[in-house]
Amino acid sequence: MPKPEISGKALSIISSQDSFEIRAKPASGREELFFDDKKDVIVAFLKEPAEDGKANCELIKLLKRASGRDFKIISGASSRRKIIMAIK
Repeated sequence: MPKPEISGKALSIISSQDSFEIRAKPASGREELFFDDKKDVIVAFLKEPAEDGKANCELIKLLKRASGRDFKIISGASSRRKIIMAIK
C-alpha cells in the first residue's frame, strides 16, 4: 500500500497530541493529511465515500499508518468535522 502524503505539522500533531480536530474530505480520490494554517485544523483527504462508515474507517487506518498510534472518533462520526482521540 503506498504511503499517504502527510505534512510535517499534521504528523507532529497526530504523533504528539492526545486529541485533535480533523476536517474530513471523503471520496476525494487520494489519501493525504495536511495542516490548514488558515483554519487551524488538520484536513484529511480520503478515497472512500462517506457511507456506511467507510470514510471513518479509512481515516482511523490512515492516522495509524502515519503515526503508529491507535485512534477513535469521539465526536463527529456523521460529520466532516471530527474530534479524534488517541487510545492509550
